[in-house]
Amino acid sequence: MSGTHKGGLKRLDVSVIIVNWNTRDLLARAIVSARKWTGDLSVETIVVDNGSADGSAEMVYRLYSNVQLIANDDNLGYTRACNQGLARAQGRYILFLNSDAELTRGCLPELVRVMDENQDIGACSPVWTDERKDVPAGVFPRLSLRLLPVKTNTRIEHRMIRAFYRDAPLYDVEWLIGACLMVRREVVEQIGGMEERLFMWYDDADWCLRMKKAGWRRVVVTTAVCHHEHGASASKVPSLQADFRMTMAEYTYWRIHRGRVLTTILYLNRLGRLFVRWAYYVPRNMIGGNREGALKAELRLTAARLGWHVKHGGDILVRAPRAYRG
Repeated sequence: MSGTHKGGLKRLDVSVIIVNWNTRDLLARAIVSARKWTGDLSVETIVVDNGSADGSAEMVYRLYSNVQLIANDDNLGYTRACNQGLARAQGRYILFLNSDAELTRGCLPELVRVMDENQDIGACSPVWTDERKDVPAGVFPRLSLRLLPVKTNTRIEHRMIRAFYRDAPLYDVEWLIGACLMVRREVVEQIGGMEERLFMWYDDADWCLRMKKAGWRRVVVTTAVCHHEHGASASKVPSLQADFRMTMAEYTYWRIHRGRVLTTILYLNRLGRLFVRWAYYVPRNMIGGNREGALKAELRLTAARLGWHVKHGGDILVRAPRAYRG
């Protein structure tokens, strides 16, 4: 399955890129899986550490001499770190593997086989469970759904995602979640790397939308399995800060792909709903007793989100999109 450069020189099959931020123990397991389950493939492993404070970079340097390490002094963001890895990668295919994910036996060779046999596939992902009915994918955001209440939108999108599933070796989806994502090198050369105006979140949706526009398929390979511990790095960020990062990423995605007008409609809808929610909780807190503090907590959270939207209205709607750290 190994490819060759012009002139007959052998080219690496896969470059595995692992971006890490303060998940040292999980990172070690991800590295071991990437080195252990290669089959007959030629594979290189690249770790990009985003300024971890838990000794992650030192661990890689000390224990894994065959792993290429890029150690940043600060957290540059997931997309920028991925692009650092891309700039060094030599493989025909690039596998982005989260530090909280582990490859299983046969996963990597199976992904390569599918890509080799289907030249119209730009990206693929394994399933995350041995039952193989998990769908590691999403649907592109639709304004008609995003204007609905959050729970309603989420419920409808989950139904749409489940509808992708087919009892088949592979099936097409809209966008692939990037926890274990294999991309064809030709795709990167055609559409570029990850969008660095997204610090993290919505990066996989953005990339897959660009693949779609360029005519590349995105598929889930049900005959390959990867184990994934969701949100290991994200869980280390304070919940409200993570919420703001994700919200800004969503607005940035809309600005890039849908334009300022539709982003403004979405923003005003959210702002109005937050104001109504805040106005609902204010009098209830004043007259409700609220012994357990639940109403007060809801008011504080709603006020924080409302204040954030007011404060960052210019960043969302007027100024050029940029990576938001919060």
